[in-house]
Amino acid sequence: MEKLSLKSLLAFPKRYTRLFLLCFFVAALFYIFAPEGNAGSPSTIELATGNVSGDSNYPPIEYPEPQMTPDNTDNKPPLFKAYRAYEDKVAQWNMEKYGKPSDKYIFVANHAWGAGWGNIMQEMVFHTLLASGSGRGYVWDDYTWGLPPQEYSDFNGKTIPARVPLSTMIGGYLLGLPVPQANGSSPILPPSISRRQYESMCPESHRVVIDRALVQEHHGQDRDLNWNASGKEVLDAWLAYLNKSDIKDKKCVEIKFGSTQVFDIWILNNERVHTLLDTIYRSPVLTGWGWSKLIQGVFERNVAHFVSAKSLLSSAASTTGSRFSRLFSNAETTIRIDGRNVPSSVLRHVTNSQDSTLPLLVLHLRRGDYGDHCDHLAEYRSQYIGISMLPEFQRDSFVPPEYLHQDKKAPNSTEGVEFVENVDAMKPIYRKHCFPDIYAIKRRVREVLRDYEQHLALKNGRTGFFGSQGGFWPWIVGRAKAKANKRVKKIYIMSNGDKEWLKEVSEALKDDADRSIGARVPSLSREEAEWEFLWSWDEISSSRDIVVGWEENRVSQILDMYVAQRAELFVGNGFSTLTSNIVMLRRKNGYDPIQTRFW
Repeated sequence: MEKLSLKSLLAFPKRYTRLFLLCFFVAALFYIFAPEGNAGSPSTIELATGNVSGDSNYPPIEYPEPQMTPDNTDNKPPLFKAYRAYEDKVAQWNMEKYGKPSDKYIFVANHAWGAGWGNIMQEMVFHTLLASGSGRGYVWDDYTWGLPPQEYSDFNGKTIPARVPLSTMIGGYLLGLPVPQANGSSPILPPSISRRQYESMCPESHRVVIDRALVQEHHGQDRDLNWNASGKEVLDAWLAYLNKSDIKDKKCVEIKFGSTQVFDIWILNNERVHTLLDTIYRSPVLTGWGWSKLIQGVFERNVAHFVSAKSLLSSAASTTGSRFSRLFSNAETTIRIDGRNVPSSVLRHVTNSQDSTLPLLVLHLRRGDYGDHCDHLAEYRSQYIGISMLPEFQRDSFVPPEYLHQDKKAPNSTEGVEFVENVDAMKPIYRKHCFPDIYAIKRRVREVLRDYEQHLALKNGRTGFFGSQGGFWPWIVGRAKAKANKRVKKIYIMSNGDKEWLKEVSEALKDDADRSIGARVPSLSREEAEWEFLWSWDEISSSRDIVVGWEENRVSQILDMYVAQRAELFVGNGFSTLTSNIVMLRRKNGYDPIQTRFW
């Protein structure tokens, strides 16, 4: 077909010329004013209503002000007494406003303790299904490292609090936020209460104590709940027991301390948990999920690490949803490290919603003695943690290698399986996914960015006028790439690594981005030089850069989870329960699987 030239255009009759120019003008207006797609992300840094923690139904009880400096000289960690007092007031207020004589409660006294927060949170979330499924209020306990009466415990030679109140870390349904019915009437379920409130309300003589052995007997000894049952079968067996005629009306039910766990690691860390996911995503624990005001405060103080000044201003303009509004939002504004210096009208766009997306790539990198843990995983040929093994994450799936036969020959039908001679050959394979070195980190970041850029180009990209390649507006070419680069401007590394190592990682990632834009950094290899897109970073920061106070420091890991839940892109550790919990919350938020990746 003959190309339309300016000369041939001018040769048209005036009415056709005017018609063409009118069409051109209308198309231009459409491009400027049309809302942009979001490629599967939740709304990006949106304006939301309600207060900071998304807890508009919370009782009118003042939340403690975090203590920034210690009140003692013995170098002991905080005991968070003000937060326990706050929790007791919340529970009392809930009982007075929503409590009914017929309310029933369940306390899982055999909950895990002395373990990392990832394990504790994972178990706690699924324990709530016993409460919601049986029409009971959930009884929660402190994050427990050491049992009463001790106030302090030891972790790797350091003194830590034996117990940390949940209100320092989370909010929402777990902490007593009522979950109203769709019609706005009072909640069906009693609000969650603390263990202290439960023990005050339910003396030992009034408690019905049960355990897994009783549930197994009721379920039938021929249908074992220990190894082969799915997560849903285990839950259904417990709910069937709780609904027995001699149990269902009892006010106080307790699962015996020290007995076999309801959902052990062989369920939660296995594909068996997948059968519970439909239930958990409809349950009040996730529909009413929230983070603590303490964590929200740490986020606000450090917001400059997560959102650029330009993005903060653009977010205010973007509420109209058109490109036109963003024509006037390009001015830079200086933001100091303390986000509370940001004008409140701007900051609210970022902090009012706990689900809106941050323009971040978050990397979960465990260090310290975690390398030894990875070697231990190799010895047992461990798989990824439950939720991280979902089919939607197939592109990053991990298939444990197998050992060669004695003749050192692999079986014939072994597609996709790697074979090794011994455990020493197994360990490096596991470390690649569990404890990546700096080269593996920057390579993986590049792969994740490339995949996401291609995803955006396919989903939203118009590389020319009316979708053509080149077209009338050459400057539109690469628009999808520009959009991707707007979406992810910073990297945040959630890590327990030391500052020097994290500095090396940051410099390597910056250098790699410089190669993508043709900077004067020599490429180390042909592969590294073959970038298919341009990228740059406004900032690369880590957990070590976060400014926290005395009490906040003890729960700073929760900030990492909060930020990772909201990040545009996340690369996690498939063997980590902390990553697994983040993946669970990101799925709740509606992120496309291409935005949640693994090493």
